[in-house]
Amino acid sequence: QSVLGDCMVGQLTQFGKQYMEELGESLQHYRKELSLPIYDPSRVYLQTTNSPSRRTEESLQFLLMGLFPHNLGSFYIETIEYGQTFLLGPSLRHCPRLKLMQRQHRNSKHIVELKANVGAPIAKELATLFEMEDPSTFITRRLWNTLDAFYTHDKPLPKEVVKLLPKVREYSAAFYNSHYLANDSIASRIMMSPALEHLLLGMETTRSALQTGVKHHSLEIYSCHDTSLLPIQFSLKIADVQEHIPFGGHLAFELYRDINSDMFYIKIKVNNKERTIPDLYHRDGYHPYILFKQHLENNVIVD
Repeated sequence: QSVLGDCMVGQLTQFGKQYMEELGESLQHYRKELSLPIYDPSRVYLQTTNSPSRRTEESLQFLLMGLFPHNLGSFYIETIEYGQTFLLGPSLRHCPRLKLMQRQHRNSKHIVELKANVGAPIAKELATLFEMEDPSTFITRRLWNTLDAFYTHDKPLPKEVVKLLPKVREYSAAFYNSHYLANDSIASRIMMSPALEHLLLGMETTRSALQTGVKHHSLEIYSCHDTSLLPIQFSLKIADVQEHIPFGGHLAFELYRDINSDMFYIKIKVNNKERTIPDLYHRDGYHPYILFKQHLENNVIVD
């Protein structure tokens, strides 16, 4: 019960809330580097998708509690209905081409065999260990992530379950990378082009504000689903195909300015680990902003 939680499917357990608050604490260096002693809505923009379980909203709220622990007021968060925008989650309902591609992937021989030959046996073993009648519960990624999160944060798990974790991670990565079309280069670019266009727009606004001294949003935080993180990483070719998106997974785009040359640079981090775009020039992990912008406009973003 401690693993499955005492809430409806998709909501945050007490452990999930604690983890997101700790994640916010680990990101406090951004607040300090940007001279944000307290939460200031004129300098911090917050957005989240909506879902029946409200887990993206809860995730953001608890992350902010860790990021701005001394904030006494409320946070101004723009909430967008999931599926009504391409920005933080692909809306398959509004794109027949993507909907067809996803249906073809889900019914493909690869996915069917993966579920039957790899997922089902693992699910059956887990169901037996947890004394559950319905193994299908263990096919979902939510439970994979829960088991993984408990193990990596020293929460108690039966030894028999720990032995299955390598298989769990491998299956989760293989299944969901295909299931959500993330490893389809065309599909991932179609899905996340609006998000990447929005990213460039925000960076252009920040760059202009820094050069003119105008007040601006120096920190933007978006709480979304892994169905957004996966295709963004694949479209930029910075994804690790052997890993799934862990609970609390995050992607950061950092904009730096060289005050001597007035040149701007981009650094990308996935779960606090630096990543660079293949075949795009960088120096010590810093991509020149102008090259990063040209790469996205010419090679990634589609109309």
